[in-house]
Amino acid sequence: MPRMSLRTPLTTVLGYAELHRRGALAGTDAQDDAWSRTEAEAARMRRLVEDMLTLAKYDAEPDLEPARRVPRDPRHRDRRERHGRVPGDGVHVWRG
Repeated sequence: MPRMSLRTPLTTVLGYAELHRRGALAGTDAQDDAWSRTEAEAARMRRLVEDMLTLAKYDAEPDLEPARRVPRDPRHRDRRERHGRVPGDGVHVWRG
């Protein structure tokens, strides 16, 4: 799961970097759009890595008990109906 989750934003960042390097982003609008998307994907990667580090921390401490189940976000209802699952389903908040 983490491998696939990181592959998409990493591919996007590398793709826009290559377009920029080759001079394929003509015009300010195209460059602004590319940088905006690159920043968004980099932020997404940062969140994924932070989540993985948090999970690794709790993996190293198996005696921790879940404090409560996190309720599902109602904004994800459409996506859940289309795909059957959304990121964050089944996530617990842990007592540390």
